[in-house]
Formats: sequence, C-alpha cells, structure tokens
Amino acid sequence: NLIRIFDNNFWGDEAFTIRLAKMTFSEMLSATAADVHPPLYYWIVQMAYKIAGNNGVIYHLVSLIPYLLIMLLALTVIRKWFSETASVILMILCSLQENAVNFNVEVRMYSWGALFLLLSFLALYQILTLNSKRHYVYFVLASLASAYTHYYCLVSVAFFYMILILW
Repeated sequence: NLIRIFDNNFWGDEAFTIRLAKMTFSEMLSATAADVHPPLYYWIVQMAYKIAGNNGVIYHLVSLIPYLLIMLLALTVIRKWFSETASVILMILCSLQENAVNFNVEVRMYSWGALFLLLSFLALYQILTLNSKRHYVYFVLASLASAYTHYYCLVSVAFFYMILILW
C-alpha cells in the first residue's frame, strides 16, 4: 500500500487536511475550533507544506513518518523492554492490519495519534517501573501531544492517567 504515497487523489477528509495546511496558523486554529479534531496534526502538516510546498507525496509522507518511528521503537525499545515477541506483534499489527495499512499513508492524523499514544504508554511504563521524575515530563508531553492529535487519543490517555492515579 506504500504505492499510495505517490497518489494525488485525496478523499474529503484528506482534502480538508490539505486545505487547513494552506491556511495561516491562526486561520487553521479558528477552522479546527469549529471541527471535532484537535489542531496538532494540522499544524504538523502545515509545517510540511511550508517546507516542501503543495506536494501529494509530502502529504502522504507526513503520515508515514510516525509509522516508521513506531517500527524503529518496536525494533529497539519494545524489543529490549518487553520481548522480541512483543516487538514482532506490534510490527505486525501496525503493518498488516487493514486499518493500519490505510492509515499509515492517509493524509489524516491516525498514525501520529498511534505514535504519541505509544510514547505515552512507554513513558507511563517507565514511571511505573522506575518512578523517575524525568519520565513524568515525557508522559505529560506525549499525552498532551496525543490529546491534541485526536479526541480518541484523549480518551486513551485518560485511561493512562487513571492507571497512574490508581498506582
């Protein structure tokens, strides 16, 4: 499905994202205030638009970058902290599951939400195992990034905070 990176056909929500990327930052914030999705992903796409211009490959690449970072985390951190089996399962689910295959290149916020949720989880895991103040900072930053990427991520992060409070 990576061939879709070179596709310049965008469906409605993807076109909405591209339209927001072409706005000024304040215009984008106003537009997202009327939308259900938080603004962080749109700002990321806006930065890519300002750096690389109006290019379909770049729009798709913005969504592929977090997938590649998740794969890197699976091969390094997940493998080291949890197990090779956990690493392989994560890579399979993020690479071969039908929704993941589509969302990894779609010009939407789902792959970024997945990355920020994974980073939030890893920081929470470090808090629970090491109780380091530094990991609290990582957790807050990653969970805020999650919450400002998609409202479903906000719900997931709320469960992480519930775990932390109960702990």
